[in-house]
Amino acid sequence: MINEFLEKVYEEHGIYHLWLAEDTLRSYPTDLDEATVPPVSSNWRSPFAGKTIEDAFTFMSSIPTDFDVTMNRTYIVVLDRDLYGSRGWVVVCKIDEEGTITTAPCAARNAMLHINSLSWHLWPDYLERWRNEGKPFLR
Repeated sequence: MINEFLEKVYEEHGIYHLWLAEDTLRSYPTDLDEATVPPVSSNWRSPFAGKTIEDAFTFMSSIPTDFDVTMNRTYIVVLDRDLYGSRGWVVVCKIDEEGTITTAPCAARNAMLHINSLSWHLWPDYLERWRNEGKPFLR
């Protein structure tokens, strides 16, 4: 499932731009060219499995800003087995400046489209559409 998802994102964007969650600084990329490239071992398990998205954002915020890591600290993409399997969606999570976390699903192939674009200001619209209409953004 992880490899399939990474390949979908690659097919849509032409770059492997996602990193599997790890809980040590040495495992994070220092260059955009160091994203996770399939194949990923079928034995791999996220150290954040069973934890909350808050835990993941807390870890990301603990990485010193002078540490040479190329990472977007505002968004996390969550691959939920059931949601991906049944609808082909992933969950995009955003933390704002006040520490409020919001989430909305999107089509898996488009997981990076919003994050890499200049349309970050549209996030409230995406949330409203999800909450009011049950429609994922970037379907």
